[in-house]
Amino acid sequence: MGNRISILLVDEEKDLIKLLAIVLRQHGFRVKTALSGSEALNLYAREDFDLIITEMNMKGMNGFQFIIKLREIKPEQRIIAISVHPFGCRFWDTRQVSLPFEVDKFGLNDVKCLDKPFKINELLESIEEVVSRNAALKKRLNWCSPEWSKARLLLK
Repeated sequence: MGNRISILLVDEEKDLIKLLAIVLRQHGFRVKTALSGSEALNLYAREDFDLIITEMNMKGMNGFQFIIKLREIKPEQRIIAISVHPFGCRFWDTRQVSLPFEVDKFGLNDVKCLDKPFKINELLESIEEVVSRNAALKKRLNWCSPEWSKARLLLK
């Protein structure tokens, strides 16, 4: 049980986050949820997560502010940013939108973006891509449930 990949899901949409948590748990992941950036930071302070999946457009602390705070605590944290707005999670990608600051300063180059609406297989593929960047996590990914193995076959 301690060997499962841990994911923190952050989104204000209560129904979406419940659904995603159920699906990811069925695929062998250990999942915690938060309905805001500040709630997520409180969880993050008490527990280590292999991957954070966060909505970018939230009230209060938005996804960008949340990611910056995460990177102050753990610069190498693996993150998938999701957004319903075009460029909502790609606003730091200077190939798509020019910005007045240096992207590297904020450590956002390796944040994976996923546009809403997305299909579950797109989310699973994004998780695999981000987790596979770390050899130790990649081994744990291969350990996940038979459902995950079937999903991976379908993705290829």
